Amino acid sequence: MSDKRKIYIDQLLRELRALEESIKEVRTSESMPFSFFRESFSKTQEISLLLHKLEFLQVEDMKNQMEKLVFFLSESEKKGKDQEIELERARQKEIELDKELEEARKSEKINYEAQLQEIEKEIPKENEVKVEQEIVKTYTEGFVLPEYKNPYSDKPTPKATELPPTPNPAIIDLKKGVSINDRFLFQRELFNNNNHLMNNTIDILNSMESYEEAEKHIRENFTWDFENPTVNDFITILRKRFK
Repeated sequence: MSDKRKIYIDQLLRELRALEESIKEVRTSESMPFSFFRESFSKTQEISLLLHKLEFLQVEDMKNQMEKLVFFLSESEKKGKDQEIELERARQKEIELDKELEEARKSEKINYEAQLQEIEKEIPKENEVKVEQEIVKTYTEGFVLPEYKNPYSDKPTPKATELPPTPNPAIIDLKKGVSINDRFLFQRELFNNNNHLMNNTIDILNSMESYEEAEKHIRENFTWDFENPTVNDFITILRKRFK
């Protein structure tokens, strides 16, 4: 309740009580003086004026409440629109992220397929393998071990017509001595998934004359942990190259 409203109501109560007292006096009196009417009219006018003031205050209060309500509704509508705008932005952002993710997946797939094609190019073809086999056969054909004779026995040992196959033949080319699975493993674990760096390093190691020279090159250009199993696998293949 506002201060003005409280003041007007208190004044109204006082005027009503005064009018009530005046009427009570007239009721018990044998005569009704003209002053009663004049004072009563004055009090009723004052009461009417106070009622109009209260009505005016009530109208003002209702007007203020309506303005607050309109402001609240307009702010709510504005917030609702802002929320719709933010929601639409979030949806657009989600669509853009989905597109970027799809592009990244396509790019990763293309890179993987390109690397696979590079590896397939470096794998020796069947005819190349046959040529190498023919070369080895040419060099080993007709090679026999000298006859061994036991000085304590008259029985000569049987002749060996061919050299027994070696369990771990030497590797002529590192690229051909590394399997597809090992290539993926070495590229990811030892060469930071850099196919060009791995191929370049293998070419350099292939051109060297000894294992010691190759190991020195590795230690000077890479920070590999030689206790690591993957490093050990690579070193094992490298040793076979210079065996």
